[in-house]
Amino acid sequence: MTGLPKGWVSATVDELSAPRGVTDGPFGSNLKTQHYTAAGPRVVRLQNIGDGRFVDERAHIDEAHFERLTKHEVVDGDVLVASLGELLPRACLAPESLGPAIVKADCIRVRPHSELSGTYLMWALNSPDVRASVGSSIKGVGRPRINLGDLRRLQIPVAPTAEQERIVTAIEEAFSKLDAGEAGLRTVRQLLKRMRDAILTAAVTGRLVPQDPTDTPAAKLLADLGAEPVEGADLPSGWALARAVDLLAEPLANGRSVRSQTGGFPVLRLTCLKEGTIDRRETKEGEWTAEDAAPYLVRAGDFLISRGNGSLALVGRGGLVVDDGPPVAYPDTLIRMRLAAPALEPRLLAIWWNSAVVRRQLEGATRTTAGIYKVNQSMIESVMLPIPAWEEQARLVSEVERQISFVDACGRAVDVGLARSAGLRRSVLKAAFEGRLVSQDPSDEPASVLLDRIRAERSAQPVAKRRARQTA
Repeated sequence: MTGLPKGWVSATVDELSAPRGVTDGPFGSNLKTQHYTAAGPRVVRLQNIGDGRFVDERAHIDEAHFERLTKHEVVDGDVLVASLGELLPRACLAPESLGPAIVKADCIRVRPHSELSGTYLMWALNSPDVRASVGSSIKGVGRPRINLGDLRRLQIPVAPTAEQERIVTAIEEAFSKLDAGEAGLRTVRQLLKRMRDAILTAAVTGRLVPQDPTDTPAAKLLADLGAEPVEGADLPSGWALARAVDLLAEPLANGRSVRSQTGGFPVLRLTCLKEGTIDRRETKEGEWTAEDAAPYLVRAGDFLISRGNGSLALVGRGGLVVDDGPPVAYPDTLIRMRLAAPALEPRLLAIWWNSAVVRRQLEGATRTTAGIYKVNQSMIESVMLPIPAWEEQARLVSEVERQISFVDACGRAVDVGLARSAGLRRSVLKAAFEGRLVSQDPSDEPASVLLDRIRAERSAQPVAKRRARQTA
């Protein structure tokens, strides 16, 4: 590491750690699923290690097993490093509230030397320049990883001790202000979600646009389809309640499972569902021909519904195919709905389907298998949909889209603000570890003296006998 400020040095993570202070978690049979308990000492996992903050997700083992794994113990002030995932190395400090704990595999504990600020080391590991320096050490593509040896050898810029304290103070002051700003933006995001929900609720209950007694009543629309309104519904004048099955031009249809194949016919991915619409660009090439795919081609006006998801809030979500484009089919993860016309405007169906009125029905009907929430055709057919008068439907679509577009614009502004805040954090850390965040003081003890003391102390330690790693 070159170009360091005067009085700074570069040292490896291993050199800056206490003797035997760098270790990863137990592997193989030493820590298995059956070892976890409802209470007891904590297990630090990847999901606990945030970018500069500890995330309090809990996992436990019993006291007896903890005593067998004390080599991997974590104490207050240890630096916890994720060795797997995005943003490597990603580090945080072990909080005082953690109590007895160990690290799990894919997590590394770094116990700083007593003369080095653990907070300084943690922020250094999260700094842009240090992260950039590990690029060649990262293994894997789908699951990026840095191994224990590479982390030990990772070079860290070390400021004089007094300057370390000034740097940590300056970082935390800057981040405290950014935290406050981000908290405000997240509050706005929650308010925007409530605003969106309120708009949809007002629309689906007939309070968003005025009714016109000259509009074609919904009962006539249903009669033209040979369907009868559901009795007993308390709806605005001119509206009616109908079962989804009574509004179909043809039966619901599941898609087909298709394996990926380069050069095959395009098929949508589940990620094509975007805010009530279908993104035709979210495709893969499937192992089938155009002839095979023909029964599953989508067209403008089709409504596609998610059959399963690990989240209850996402299962059964739907999206409208808003226009025709290059031929594309839909997969078995989606159910296709085609409405008869005229009855319910397809754009209004997209608004209704993702509103609380429909979500309550679907979430109440879902079934779970192996942690996956699922809906089927009969559940979808049974969904009750409020049908406004025909002319009112167009007014509703126009007004909902107008108001939602404002909410979406505000949401994009929030996203921009959060992205800028993240950029400012990176800039603060970059400046900090290039010696530009706080002033240097020529009277500070040079970091080389600190490093010499640490090295002398480490060399005076008795050499521990190396033991073979347990594999069972």
